[in-house]
Amino acid sequence: MLRYFIVIAVTNLAFDLAVAEQNNEKDTGFPWELVIDRGKINGCIYNNRYYSNGSIVVKETLPRKCKIDSNRDGYWAQLEEDELKLYESSVRSQMKLEEEALTVGIEPLNKYEAAIVRFMRRSQE
Repeated sequence: MLRYFIVIAVTNLAFDLAVAEQNNEKDTGFPWELVIDRGKINGCIYNNRYYSNGSIVVKETLPRKCKIDSNRDGYWAQLEEDELKLYESSVRSQMKLEEEALTVGIEPLNKYEAAIVRFMRRSQE
């Protein structure tokens, strides 16, 4: 009798897990119908996240750009020389802005003080 109870309990548990997995797959919240064309995803996936064509991600410490090949498969390609220069210059300018806006002397600014400093600097330009 105990064996039958264990078999029924395990069967019910397996059924409940299967139903839960199906529900989780349906409720992802991402509108896949907008990015799937004839069974292919129009973009790239990295770390379980979707990126559209042309997106740039720092992958293995190198920037990569999402491209679509002739088979409509997304792949991560190296940036071209001019794109890499633009990317590096934008990173440098962003680091400079963050450095200037977030500290005065040794003490870091809170987000409100930093916003005021940014506003004052932009108004002077």
